[in-house]
Amino acid sequence: MIDISPLIKPGLGNITPSLIRQINNRFGKIPGIVNLTIGEPDFKTPDHIKLAAVQSILNNRTHYAPNRGTADLLKAISVYLASRFGLDYNPDTQIIVTNGASEAISTVFNGIIDTGDVVLIGSPAFSLYHTLTILNGGVPVEMDVSKTGFKLTPKMLTGFLNKYRDKVKLVILNYPNNPTGITYTPNEVRELANVLRNYQVGVLSDEVYSELAYFDEHVSIASYLPEQTLLVNSVSKSYAMTGWRIGYLCGSPAVIKELAKVHQANVATVGTPNMDAATEAFSLVIGMLRRCGLFIFASVIICVSRLSRSVTGLYRLRARFMCMSRFPIRFMERRWPMLNSWHKKP
Repeated sequence: MIDISPLIKPGLGNITPSLIRQINNRFGKIPGIVNLTIGEPDFKTPDHIKLAAVQSILNNRTHYAPNRGTADLLKAISVYLASRFGLDYNPDTQIIVTNGASEAISTVFNGIIDTGDVVLIGSPAFSLYHTLTILNGGVPVEMDVSKTGFKLTPKMLTGFLNKYRDKVKLVILNYPNNPTGITYTPNEVRELANVLRNYQVGVLSDEVYSELAYFDEHVSIASYLPEQTLLVNSVSKSYAMTGWRIGYLCGSPAVIKELAKVHQANVATVGTPNMDAATEAFSLVIGMLRRCGLFIFASVIICVSRLSRSVTGLYRLRARFMCMSRFPIRFMERRWPMLNSWHKKP
C-alpha cells in the first residue's frame, strides 16, 4: 500500500482543531446541559422564512443558481445595506453570495494571501483568520488588544503597519467582536479608517454581528474606506439562520470580479432554496429585527447577572450574545473538574 499522507501540506501540522468545536463535540450532547459554546441565537428561524424555502422547492427552484447568487437576493442585500448602514453596493458587480460568512472570509484569503504575506489580526480573535493565513502560506501577526479595552487603537495599528510595511496584505477587523463582545463607536471606526487610507492594504471587515450592537449604532468601516474594504456579513446571527449557510462578500467591482473566480472554484454557487429563504429574511422590517436583538440582549443580561455571582472579571458587554471573563485555574478545577482534566490531556 502507498501512504499518501506525506502529500498533505506541511502547514496543516501547525493548525489545531477549533477548541470551541472540540468542547461542543465533547460536552454538547450531555442531557440538560446549557450549551454556550457555538455562536447560536436561542430562537428559531421565523416561519415565514422557512416557508419561503418550502415554496421554492415546490416551485422546482432546485437547480444551479448563478455563481454570485440569485438576482433577487443580490438586490435584497444591496437594498438592506443601503437602508440600514448607508452603504452603496451594486448588486450586479459588487456582491457575492457565499456559503456562510466563513466561505466569504475564505474567499478573501484564498484570493489575496500568498507565501510570506502578513495578515494583521487583533487578538483575541476568531480562530479562522489565523488558520486561513497559515493555509495560504502567510504570516499571521497578532495585535494584542487586551490592554486597550479589547479595541485596536490608531496608535497600535500605525505601529504594526510601519513595522511590517509592504508585507502587510490584509488587516482584519471584526466588530462586534468574536469572542469579546466589544464593538467600536462611529468615531473609533473613523479614526482607524484615517490610518488605513494611508497604506495599500485590504481591510477584511467581518461584521456578522452588526445587528447585535446594543448601545452604539453600528457603523461599517466601508462607509469611510469603500475601495479598501472587503465587507463580510450573513443572515446567520440576525435571523437565526446559522444552518442555512448564507453569507455575502462586498467590495469594489475590480476586486469582486477576481474573487468571484475563487468562489466559483470553491463551491460554484449556493443552494437556490436557501437563497430564496434569505431573500425572504431581508423582507423582515427593521423594527422587528431590532426587537429580536433586544430579546437576545435581555437573555444575555440575565446570563451575566447569574455569572457575576460566581465569577469576577466579567467584561462589559456591548454586543453579541456571549460574554467574556477571566476564569482562574482554581475556579476551573473546583467547578468543572471534568472539563479541566480533559483540557490537560495531550
